[in-house]
Amino acid sequence: GDLTITPTNVKLADLTLTGIAAGSVFAPGSAGSATWDVTAAQMAIITASGATTVTISNASQLPIGAGLTLIVNDAAGAGLTIGGAASFKYPSATAPALSGTATNEVLVVSFIHTGSGNLIASNVTVS
Repeated sequence: GDLTITPTNVKLADLTLTGIAAGSVFAPGSAGSATWDVTAAQMAIITASGATTVTISNASQLPIGAGLTLIVNDAAGAGLTIGGAASFKYPSATAPALSGTATNEVLVVSFIHTGSGNLIASNVTVS
């Protein structure tokens, strides 16, 4: 929802916020391909089905340092391709992948926007 501050002359240093901030989630469900508009949702949860492609759109419109999370559930031996950003930087220059053999495998990929639509990523796979 929206944040309303009354009175309007509150100093930021005097403001205390509590609770958990929850961003929007893009959840197309089971997808062979999906386009994730990262200006509308900071998290995507997708169930991979066969050869699955996730295309990230509008990354260049994010502020530098913005974080994104992609959660991919493997339905049954699916493959994954991530595309759409100006460039991706992965650990050891290796894009995250589903093993294709584990049942109920979950891949979590975290991205940080470094400017001009460039994303650096780290990932972990659990099964």
